[in-house]
Order: sequence, then structure tokens, then C-alpha cells
Amino acid sequence: MLVALLGAVVIAPFIFYFVVRNWQPSSTKINKDVNELTLGVQDDIEALLPWDEDELELLSYDVIKQAKKRGLGTTLSGTITSIYQEPMVVYVGKKYMNLSKKANGFIYAVTAHHDFFYRMRNSGVTVYIDEKEVGYLKQNGDLVSMDRKKLLASVNSKSNELYSPVKIGQREVANIRRPKAAIKTNERAFDHLKKDISKDEERLLLSLSIYEILKQDILPAVVDKAAQTV
Repeated sequence: MLVALLGAVVIAPFIFYFVVRNWQPSSTKINKDVNELTLGVQDDIEALLPWDEDELELLSYDVIKQAKKRGLGTTLSGTITSIYQEPMVVYVGKKYMNLSKKANGFIYAVTAHHDFFYRMRNSGVTVYIDEKEVGYLKQNGDLVSMDRKKLLASVNSKSNELYSPVKIGQREVANIRRPKAAIKTNERAFDHLKKDISKDEERLLLSLSIYEILKQDILPAVVDKAAQTV
């Protein structure tokens, strides 16, 4: 009995340490998890279709779920394809342990040229593009600057139409299919995509669009209640 008690005393701090790390993960822990998950889909990343803004209209709503694992948190991965079933975006995601339904996780998505990171907390979603902190994504679809003073881009999530307008600043650059609309195989994600968007506009458009596509069905455990107004 004494040996068992001593063993429990020794093991308990280690269990507590692992639980805390997956409940309140540090930046170091998150970076480690991103790197480990990315290694698992490295072959898929290397097979990504090289594309530019002229081929952005090929992006579809088709998502191939590759894996879903549970342990200390939940991890997911998959691929968003083109309308021709070619791999355009590879993603990984994780939800950390939580005693409530508050958001605590991330999505990391990669194209052939850019990467997008979404750190989800109950206070909001912080968006990074090519490892640069860009802004906060609010529940109403607004992406605002880090100081919350400037509107960078937005998706009109209140639209009653089949597609929701996407704006970069005050300029409408595309429409993206609404999440609850019936999605057919090989269906385009965009409608009325502007032909003259800049590289910066393309990155912002992608940051919103990838999140919109993934949050619907593929990562509900990670995204749940993530984009609260900040």
C-alpha cells in the first residue's frame, strides 16, 4: 500500500504537468505541435498545386479529411482541393483540453506559396499570414488590425444570398459561398472574383476564405465559439 501511495505521489506531478501543458499551452508548445503535425502531412504539402491569383477561382469547397486523432486534445488534418480535385491547401488543426466549451486551439493551413495560422481563443481568433501577425477575426466576419482600429477585410456573414460578399478594406473583391448552402462536389468556392486583385489582397482574401471553408464541418471541435467579438 505504501509503495502504491509513493508511486502515486511521484506520478501525480507529471500527470498534472501534461494536463496543464495541453490546457494552457505556451507559444513554444503550440509551435512544437504545429511542427509535429506538419511533419505528418509533409508529403501532401510537397504535392500541392502551384497556383497564383489567376487560378484562385479554381478553389473549391471540397475538403478531404485525412485524419482525426484524440488524446490530450483533438488533432485533425486534410486537404482542400480545386474543382479538378487537385490539392490546393493542406491543413492541420488541434483543440487543446478544456473544461468548458471555450475555444482553445489552432488551424494551420498551407498553400504552395503561403501559410496561414489561426490561433483560436474564446476572446477571438488571431490571424497570421506567412508567420506575420496580421489581425483579429471577429464573429461578424470582420478582420481588424491588431490595434482594432482598422478594418482590413470582411465577409458579410449576415447576407441572405447564396454567396456572401468579401471585401478588402471597402472594396468588394469576391463572393464566397455561404456555409449553410448546399455544396455540390467540385463546386467553386468563389463567385464574381475580381481579376485585378493585388498580392496583398489575395493573401487577405485567402485568409478569410480558408477559415470560412474549414470552420463549417471539418474542424467544429477546434473552431467552436472561437470567433467571439473582440
